[in-house]
Amino acid sequence: MEAIVRETHRWRPVARFGIPHQSIANDVIEYQGQEYFIPEGSIMFSVTWAIEHDQSQFEDYDRFMPERFLDRNGNLKSNYGTSAFGFSRRACPGVPFSERTL
Repeated sequence: MEAIVRETHRWRPVARFGIPHQSIANDVIEYQGQEYFIPEGSIMFSVTWAIEHDQSQFEDYDRFMPERFLDRNGNLKSNYGTSAFGFSRRACPGVPFSERTL
């Protein structure tokens, strides 16, 4: 059942975009070998749907496959992470409620 909940969050996240955040200082990030300048005051959105459908992370990403969260013995994999509720210290405090509801 837990694998179905995890796959539901990944496959069809409730919100396609995260809450916007504003950078408080100039910054340079590296992504796939290229550097990008982010000026202070920039508004940034995380695109949850794109993160959860990343082809390099999820084989057959647009197919509902709860078994992707199970190991060879049918046990839950321990390295589960999702961006469906945000991430880092700004993750949604309602995660436990949502997971128990499903």
